Amino acid sequence: MPSESRSARPELWPALRDALAETRLLGAQLLRRHRLSVGRYFTLHWIASADGRRLSALAEEFGISRPAATAIVASLETHGWVRRERTVADRRGVVVRTTPKAAALMRELDRDLERIVRRSTESVPTARRLATVETIDLARRGMHAWRERGASHRSGVPR
Repeated sequence: MPSESRSARPELWPALRDALAETRLLGAQLLRRHRLSVGRYFTLHWIASADGRRLSALAEEFGISRPAATAIVASLETHGWVRRERTVADRRGVVVRTTPKAAALMRELDRDLERIVRRSTESVPTARRLATVETIDLARRGMHAWRERGASHRSGVPR
């Protein structure tokens, strides 16, 4: 089988970037109904993914100051989506956890977005959808590995 030239090879990044942008715009429409920004949604998702996160880790992971992280959490707390708890080991530390109200909201939003994606791709053959999911998952795992390496020694962007 002849190798594809670089210009003929489909590039994943532009397609993924455009899909992410469309997802963000569509998601923003759905989120507005709940007075939830895209940033707050991803913050809730990040907190929920580990059954709670330290407030300091939020600042570090998102690349924001601790006062900014505190303001985001205060905003989420005002809506009843998160609660703060003092850590048992270190009473100065603060762990942020999502509430049942946030969990219900996240399920509803994910269900709505999944329904839209499913309807948008129902004409795509199953095998092709499965291959796309596999490719996206491989890319996600690879990006996660790059992020983890960057966190440990700030290796920079590959050339």
